[in-house]
Amino acid sequence: MQNKSDEDAGSFLDAISSPSDNPTQDSIENLSQALEAERDARMEERFIFILVIMILLDVVFFSVLDTWTAPLSLVILQIILLLVLARRMGIQEFQILIDRLIGRISEAIQSKS
Repeated sequence: MQNKSDEDAGSFLDAISSPSDNPTQDSIENLSQALEAERDARMEERFIFILVIMILLDVVFFSVLDTWTAPLSLVILQIILLLVLARRMGIQEFQILIDRLIGRISEAIQSKS
């Protein structure tokens, strides 16, 4: 008798775990993928918004500042902040771009010395 109940439990577990036979599981997976895509899109939009605001603020600050050291230090600080923000928001494209830029700058500095 226990053998029959084990077979019933096994077939029940197979029915639950098989995503192709269970339309509810397919719906859940599709909705979770759509939700993840929506979250990624919102994070990218937020990052772009912050980047545009920083550029607009740079225009204002650079017109007011007289020396070249203050804008340079401001840009370096902003790049560091944008790197941290990109990592927190999961924006890999920006990280790759900045890594390439830093690599080229370090190569140029090493070749000069």
